[in-house]
Amino acid sequence: MSVAYAAQGGSSGPKLSAFWYHDNAVGTLGLSNLLTLNFTQGDAATSRFAFNAWNAPDNTRGLTTDWASPERPGEVSTHRGVELNLDRQGRRLEFPVYRAEASKAVSVVDLVVVIDSSGSMADEATALSQAIGAAIEAAKTKCPSDLRATYLGIENVFKKTLFNNTVRAYLNKLGVPDSAIKGRKDVDGAREDGARAMEDIATHFDWRPGAKRAIFYLGDEALEGGNPQNQDDIDAANSAIETARKTGTTVHTYLGTAAAQVRQQVEAEYARVARETGGQSFTSLSTLSGFQEMLEKVICNSSCLCCQADVEKDARERPIPKPVPPEPQRGFWSWGANDWGQLGDGTNTNRNKPMQEVGLLGVKALAAGGWHNLALLDNGAVWTWGANNYGQLGYGHTTVTPQPTKPADVALVTGVKAIAACGWTSLALVSDGTVRAWGRNTWGNLGDGTTTDSNRPVQVAGLAGVKAIAAGSVHSLALREDGTLWAWGLNNLGQLGDGTLTQRERPVKVSGLGTVKAIAAGRNYEGAGHYSLALLEDGTVWAWGANNWGQLGDGTNVYKLAPVKVPDLGRVKAIAAGGWHNLALLEDGTVWSWGANNWAQLGNGVTDPVARPSKPVKVLGLAGVKAISANYYHNLALLEDGTVWIWGANNYGQIGSVAVAAQPTPLRVPELTGVKAIAAGGWHSLATV
Repeated sequence: MSVAYAAQGGSSGPKLSAFWYHDNAVGTLGLSNLLTLNFTQGDAATSRFAFNAWNAPDNTRGLTTDWASPERPGEVSTHRGVELNLDRQGRRLEFPVYRAEASKAVSVVDLVVVIDSSGSMADEATALSQAIGAAIEAAKTKCPSDLRATYLGIENVFKKTLFNNTVRAYLNKLGVPDSAIKGRKDVDGAREDGARAMEDIATHFDWRPGAKRAIFYLGDEALEGGNPQNQDDIDAANSAIETARKTGTTVHTYLGTAAAQVRQQVEAEYARVARETGGQSFTSLSTLSGFQEMLEKVICNSSCLCCQADVEKDARERPIPKPVPPEPQRGFWSWGANDWGQLGDGTNTNRNKPMQEVGLLGVKALAAGGWHNLALLDNGAVWTWGANNYGQLGYGHTTVTPQPTKPADVALVTGVKAIAACGWTSLALVSDGTVRAWGRNTWGNLGDGTTTDSNRPVQVAGLAGVKAIAAGSVHSLALREDGTLWAWGLNNLGQLGDGTLTQRERPVKVSGLGTVKAIAAGRNYEGAGHYSLALLEDGTVWAWGANNWGQLGDGTNVYKLAPVKVPDLGRVKAIAAGGWHNLALLEDGTVWSWGANNWAQLGNGVTDPVARPSKPVKVLGLAGVKAISANYYHNLALLEDGTVWIWGANNYGQIGSVAVAAQPTPLRVPELTGVKAIAAGGWHSLATV
């Protein structure tokens, strides 16, 4: 049988509905390139074909072929190229041979692109629509297939984009009733039901027989809607994975500009859904050009996979993977005073029991001031919350009255490796060894050469090669890599250690010390907190400045302009300064204290409201301690087993639910286990797991 087919308005004859051709001479041609096709079907001796194409690849304007058969290759007989370009004329024309691989290469592909249609994705919808559309067109050329792409929003559409229909409307039109659709309707978060949309599409979409099934999900929230991610989101994702596997549907995912505090966890879950259904995952961190390139690969891979029956057979035979437990939610726990929102829960209500705040994830270090806090994240970002009356949150503005707050990013400082806070001041040590400071600067404690407060980070003048920082209420300290110690700020009691009482708006070197290993600064803004501590490489502790409550530990009440050694201590590995008292963690895991004991902050079982000379005493009932933190009148100790113990003032519930104004010996915080870091605030406490 010999038939002359017509296409694109060519000669008369039956119309072609699909055409694809490729060889090394002509390249790849599709139906849009074809004018006419003549084909004779027979055996190996009599089957032959010829065609006339237009606008073929490589800038040719058209070509006509001679007859080609399985036994005799033909050639391009006429080549009408631009400016008489005849480079293809007379080149060999191959007879296409049916192979299983060729069949797979032009398999039917159904791709459903579904987007979280909440307002947070509106700014990305247009760019994604354009990028995906361009990628699909490019993939059609690179990987010829019968590809049908459908664009759907979840309970909403984005005008002037390809997402002009909803999952529900599409399925309803197919006859699927609302009662059979898992996606929620007319409730908060319904537009973010990513996992439910995957299930509904995998189950009810009008997949074509034998088509490779693929879903591309675009979102910026947890898969059950909203943030942070919780067990409901994980359960929904597990259900979507199971349904996709059973129906042979591959799911690809794209995570948009999710909030930084939840991004790591949500990104991991998007990647898990893609991985466990055979798909690929992308993020907004990819450029659109890179995203388009990768999407082409996804589509090309989809078009070259085995037929739907094989996919379904493979899905039935492979065991459904066990659900992956959620990664530990490394948020933070907070309790105690909350008048300035320092607990970070969005209220001003005090709490005498720790409550977990999981809105900020990936916390690796905490620093607590008097009424505000800093959190250092794994990615080097700093987040702050609480009082902002001097701009100590670093947002670029101040807040003069107490307000409920939640953590927010200090966008003007990045690449941070250590943080410190006290009173109304914040410090950050940047990866390049320089220091940033912000907040109150009445005494030059920002170190920028002025006494002007700053609500955004400024660089401490003249400092480089810094490896540790400490913030006092009226002065600051920095330890350099060479072991020297530098100080700046108020110096009314010699707390800068330079042998004078002169205030310094720029760092000066502390004199009279050997190689310093760790530092701490007195944390009470009243005169009793104007002192400094240094731990030397040899394990000894030195102190200078205010001493009216015995906070220098030398057995006197006389302030010192230069460092003096704290006696009666074993080999020390960490130090912490409180308001008028101090702690030392020894290498044997015990903790010792000295200074004021008016709120039982020494932890030696007694309370002494009278200022008197002090020497170190052992904190009772503690062993195996690995970290310590102190503030005005209370202390925290973190043990090797991950438990937290606490003692001192309890006037705002900062110790916990015990019905005492002051706790004279360490008490375990029962709600906390597996703790990684601690911080004592003025009248509140923090921990991260």
